[in-house]
Amino acid sequence: MKYITNIIIAVSLLVPLSAAETLPPDVSRVIAMRDTEIKRINQRCVIELERLKVSYTKRGDLKNAVLVDNLIKGMKARQEIVGSWLFDFRGKPRAYTFHENGSMSGAYASSGSRFNGTWKADGDNVEISNERGEIIANVAMSAEGGPSMKTTSYNVVMSGKKID
Repeated sequence: MKYITNIIIAVSLLVPLSAAETLPPDVSRVIAMRDTEIKRINQRCVIELERLKVSYTKRGDLKNAVLVDNLIKGMKARQEIVGSWLFDFRGKPRAYTFHENGSMSGAYASSGSRFNGTWKADGDNVEISNERGEIIANVAMSAEGGPSMKTTSYNVVMSGKKID
């Protein structure tokens, strides 16, 4: 079972699923188990990094305290954005799915046409790039955990809500 799980994890990291593809229930269960474990590991890592940040601050090592703080912010942004979100673009919904491996897929609700890209955490923000590697939007997570996406080409801010 461990061998099969490792294969599924490796494949899922290399080939992200689009929203239209569905997995058999037993495979979905294994992927969900992996996602849960990743979240637990990341939470433990953030707790340890918080302790190190306090330790560096108390010692007066502000350079490393700031470095660790930036790592924490990036990890929290990554944890918060993973999943499926619905953003309102001028009254028309757009669905985005941010995968743990840094890939992103989406769909225009009105036309059903799909788009793909990548995302990366940049401090408190998440940068979204299209297939050509051009940054097309930035997402900032609010204190309540809700995202606000600002597009680069239209200079429009879209609020989002988690749908999975």
